[in-house]
Amino acid sequence: MKVNKHSLKFPSEKLYQSLFRIAPSMISLSRFEDGELIEVNDVYCKLSGYTREELINQTTVSLNMWENLEDRNKIKALLLKDGSYSNLEISFRRKDGSILHGLQSAELTEIENERFIIAVTLDITKRKETENALQESEKLFRLFMENFPGVAFISEPGDHLVYGNKALLDFYGDTEKELFKRKYEEYVPAPLFKRAMEQDSLVILADKAIDFEDTTPGSAGERKWLTYKFPIHQQDNSVLVGGFGLDITGRKETEDALVQSLSEKENLLQELHHRVKNNLQIIAGLIDATSIGSDKRHTQEFAKNLSCKIEAMSLVHGQLYNRQNLSYVLIKKYIHQLYDFVFRLYYSPGKKVDVEFKIEGIELTLKSAVPLGLVVNEILSNIFKHAFTQQDTGKICISLKKTDPGRIQLQISDNGSGISDDIDLECPSTTGLKLIRGIILEQLQGTLEIFNDNGTVFRIELAVDGG
Repeated sequence: MKVNKHSLKFPSEKLYQSLFRIAPSMISLSRFEDGELIEVNDVYCKLSGYTREELINQTTVSLNMWENLEDRNKIKALLLKDGSYSNLEISFRRKDGSILHGLQSAELTEIENERFIIAVTLDITKRKETENALQESEKLFRLFMENFPGVAFISEPGDHLVYGNKALLDFYGDTEKELFKRKYEEYVPAPLFKRAMEQDSLVILADKAIDFEDTTPGSAGERKWLTYKFPIHQQDNSVLVGGFGLDITGRKETEDALVQSLSEKENLLQELHHRVKNNLQIIAGLIDATSIGSDKRHTQEFAKNLSCKIEAMSLVHGQLYNRQNLSYVLIKKYIHQLYDFVFRLYYSPGKKVDVEFKIEGIELTLKSAVPLGLVVNEILSNIFKHAFTQQDTGKICISLKKTDPGRIQLQISDNGSGISDDIDLECPSTTGLKLIRGIILEQLQGTLEIFNDNGTVFRIELAVDGG
């Protein structure tokens, strides 16, 4: 049998009770005159925190449920005027004191000659808290941006600005409303516009933050800018470009002045090293000239020793003069130069001396290089003078290597006649050993070993201040 839906009869009271009970929003029936609650649904009880018994026959005023009592007066006025209202934001105080934000619609109705308010309230507390958090976040964002020392912006690439802080508006001398409705090319010079578009495209393509240095014209001259740009992905898959810009003109001018000052000082220092080297060589030349005219062997020997020491210092200054880095000396090159000089000074026809270098690429400061050079010079001079007196050939080995971090080992050995076994390193008798010991132990704070191993071996270890 087919049922005609228009012929169906529903008991209206039962239907309304079901709708009242299962509705997902707060529903209340209250007397208009005094606000006494006549009926509330379960959702109203759950969200307010009161039981039904605590609510019925009480008023929202007596329960102190209004966060702002003026809202109740406003509602009554609207109902008296229009008979209803929709989607009005109001705030209730729950039983525990927390605030419930609602979106309320209500209607004034009459039952048995008495006016009542039937109200439906949608809980928007979470939405409201989110809105408040966003507002606070935006407030902090704007506070930060307005106090940021440079310009800040968000733009639609190739089109117009979406956001700009006060510094940016001051830079262009325009209001936010006027600047944001204008397109880039209307106020940005063509070369700068083209460069900005290229930068934006690069940021979007790379999908990461990139910094750029730019130069912009200004009434007081060119300005240097450091701009940091980054992509901002939108929900509609479009991409904006955000950025910060700092005027670094003063910093660049300071940097340029420092570079110029440093360059001048480096030139002066190079010239100083050059003059020291030349002066030392002049002194060495005068000593050589004096010794040539002397027929006393010890005078000539003294002059040679002095020339070696002066040359050891001169070579360091000569190397620094020819380097861009004026702080460090290449020890490998320095020792090679020292050996060549000592070899020429003490060369004896008829003798063949070979040398083997095992020197790592170590750099030392002037403070360490000069005393170490004097030690190498003294050891090599002693070898050439004393090691091969009883033989026509000889071999010298010079090694320099890093041992532990921050420490090096220098070893110079020969295959000559060796050193006396009764040598006393604590109280050496010769001037050369006294000089070597004094420099290594006292000036360089190192250690010194001298022993025989198919000839004499000098082993020196010390901390380094280079690389």
